[in-house]
Parts: sequence; structure tokens; C-alpha cells
Amino acid sequence: MNEAAKIISESLSGTNFKTVLLAGKAYTIYPPTIKIVVRALGPLSKVDINEKQSELSIIGEIPSNAPHIIKGISAFIVGDVNNWRWKAHRLGKQLEKATPKELNEAFKAIIELIQGKDFFDCAAYVQNVVKMAANQR
Repeated sequence: MNEAAKIISESLSGTNFKTVLLAGKAYTIYPPTIKIVVRALGPLSKVDINEKQSELSIIGEIPSNAPHIIKGISAFIVGDVNNWRWKAHRLGKQLEKATPKELNEAFKAIIELIQGKDFFDCAAYVQNVVKMAANQR
């Protein structure tokens, strides 16, 4: 079976998921749809990451970026449900107790569910669009 067929069959059957531990509680994250990725990209585009940073230095930046990371992770965990903003906000309040290591592991799990390079390219594009929209002409 080729990789694309495997990914699609796992997604449709619900066998492709990751379980993460955040603030002492386990959460299941399913492969996000484009709609969920777009919702999460808003706050994640505000995370200040320099392309030349190593993974270790990015982890060191988590405390200053934690609110944005928590909002993004919350959007992925909540998924596509009614009142997703409210549910993600409530979940975000609970995730404020998570350690930087837990946030990092959760973020890695999410990236594994989607193509990581594509995700970071999208985040960079969103960040550029936000900057262009914010600049006065």
C-alpha cells in the first residue's frame, strides 16, 4: 500500500491519532482538516521563531510564546465542533498549567499528524500576510 492510501485509510477509519499528556491529563488529537489547521494558524503565526534557531533554543522561547502555542494546541485538540472558540478557550485555561516540555511534545505530535514542512510554510505565509496588512502605506 502506498503512503497516501495508508494515510487516507487511517484517517477515515479513525486509527490515525496521537495522545498527548498536558497538565496531567491525556488528550487525543486526530489528523486536522484544513479548517482546523487554519484556525490554529492564527495564534501560532504569532509565535516568534527565527529560522536559524535550533530546536533547543525554540524550546527556551516557549515561556514567552506559551499563550500563542496554547491557543494553537487547543484548536487542534478541540477540532471541528460547534462553539469551538469557547471550548478552545476553556481548554486553554486548563493547559496553562502544562510544562514547556509537555507543550513541546504536544506540538511535535501535532506536526507528525500533518506534513510539518507544509505547516511551517503556511504559518510563515500567514505571518507575512499579517505583517503586510498591519503596515500602513
